[in-house]
Amino acid sequence: TWLEILLGGEKDLLMCDPDSGYNYGSYLEDALLDSGFDQDDVDKIKIWNSGYPKEPDAGACTIKKKRNAIQNDDADQQNPGSTSRDMGDQGCVLIKDCEGKDQHKEFEVKLFSSPNGIEDEDEDYPIRLILSSFYFADGIQGIPDGKSDCDLCETECDTCTGVGLTAAYDDQSTGYDEVYTRPHRDADIIAAMQDWMGI
Repeated sequence: TWLEILLGGEKDLLMCDPDSGYNYGSYLEDALLDSGFDQDDVDKIKIWNSGYPKEPDAGACTIKKKRNAIQNDDADQQNPGSTSRDMGDQGCVLIKDCEGKDQHKEFEVKLFSSPNGIEDEDEDYPIRLILSSFYFADGIQGIPDGKSDCDLCETECDTCTGVGLTAAYDDQSTGYDEVYTRPHRDADIIAAMQDWMGI
């Protein structure tokens, strides 16, 4: 399993200071060990390192990076005004602030080929996540699953702004499409992932 701990500006409280009283780092690890977990089982409980990519040590300051899950952009960051993770110049949110798909692809390839903060390629960051999402059409944040379609509106429909259905699966996709992002279908990213996995 893995726990999503959004560090924001609270890395000391949540990860780096075991005596904070609210620590998911070594304090939680020690509590799990004290309650009967063995180290092998504790190592299976991953922490989503929201400090990655700009501050990768923030999510591993009191635990091994073997217990970290990392990614470039995440779903929360897609929302206008979201400041949940400051990636600086080390990452970008595809649908919002990347210069284009090539810049985003570079960060996704790096996630598998040489992620920031890595010390042991065989042990560190055993879970590396890719966000496959969708673009907000005409400023509307509806999911293109057909459930936000104005054709379904029953009352006060003259002010409806909606998003129609677009199938999430496309067997012809090679990544970075127009409605759904699908970076997981990009050949360069797949190659980097396979190389990391040794397949």
